[in-house]
Amino acid sequence: MPSPPPGVSVRVFQAALRELEAIVGRDWLFASDEDVLLYRDGYSPLWDEPEERMASAAVAPSSVEQVQGVVKVANQYGLPLYPISTGRNLTYGGAAPAYSGSVVVDLKRMNRILDVSARDKTCLVEPGVSYFDLYRHLRTNKIPLWIDTADPGWGGLVGNALDRGGGYTDIEFRDHFDAHCGMEVVLPTGELVRTGMGASPQSKTWQLFKYGLGPWVDGLFSQSNFGIVTKMGFWLMEEPEAALQVSVTVPKRRDVVPLVDTLHSLMCAHTVPSEVNVVSPLMAGNNAELLRLRGSGGASDAEWDRFAGAQGGAPFWAAQFVYYGPRAVIAAQWQHTKDRLAGIAGVRFQETASHTFPLTDEQVEAVADKARYGIPSLNLFGSRTAPGAPPLEGHMDFSPMIPPH
Repeated sequence: MPSPPPGVSVRVFQAALRELEAIVGRDWLFASDEDVLLYRDGYSPLWDEPEERMASAAVAPSSVEQVQGVVKVANQYGLPLYPISTGRNLTYGGAAPAYSGSVVVDLKRMNRILDVSARDKTCLVEPGVSYFDLYRHLRTNKIPLWIDTADPGWGGLVGNALDRGGGYTDIEFRDHFDAHCGMEVVLPTGELVRTGMGASPQSKTWQLFKYGLGPWVDGLFSQSNFGIVTKMGFWLMEEPEAALQVSVTVPKRRDVVPLVDTLHSLMCAHTVPSEVNVVSPLMAGNNAELLRLRGSGGASDAEWDRFAGAQGGAPFWAAQFVYYGPRAVIAAQWQHTKDRLAGIAGVRFQETASHTFPLTDEQVEAVADKARYGIPSLNLFGSRTAPGAPPLEGHMDFSPMIPPH
């Protein structure tokens, strides 16, 4: 049996587990060593170390009333709780608790899509709803709306938004917490609160107007332990007529400055709607010359440009992004973008993909950069060529907040 939470005796913990079992049923209380292994962090560098964060148990309620019951038992016995939606929003948060010894509140059974409005472009979901679930619902019912998906499509909308995850489509939707509208929360006391217009009896605008009356408190429940969110509303993107994916490349190292400054201006003006990905095709790799240039102290701009010039015309920087909307509008936005960037010597423009919507199932399968079109997938995990084979790449990231000047 796993160790009880810090400060809780084995006897008290056993009594708490019996009460939790009475709430959710025997099949949905997980308290054996084998059960708890499912809530380990498979990517933790502290695997099998004393500092590894481990759950003491897990419980999977199926309703808000059961969540309230779990919280009341936790209060009675002093159990720390760690709620998860799907536990698969990797990078933003997995199934392992932040505080070792916590009881994981696994909300995977609360997986209902409660409402989707094609007219209002909104939805209301429970925490266990994944990006795959909502996407399939929209496709099956021929609802012309898009989700803005995280990279792992098995992640949950609620968990990703509460951890302030981001996506790839239009700016109004790719900040996932900002795109939410209204939530239902079980407070640490077991009481229930609905934010925004959901606090008003008989309100019909819960997913339409964020603020309601008085203070806006939704941010208290983002990246916090102030409550367990059991329902959450989101604004959805209307499916566009078309989309055009493009690439802009520049030849020199310092060209990144006017490139990024101009793209930033175009994004602020809503000319470029999507997330912009800026990479250096030249700086990837591990040959001896690259290692020297990237070495201690770094190389000068002149050295980098000489290296770039010897690579057969390969660009130093490449920016990829997507336009969405009517074809005539896309053409005007793309032309304006080219006009604004034309002052960079050697700049090149390329159209890399073009789509007209809706897509057939065969066309969806053929889309390469799926997340930019609201299509969830597991393509992020495609770096292994076969089971057990060494990965072709890894994934380690951080989010520095860098001033523009």
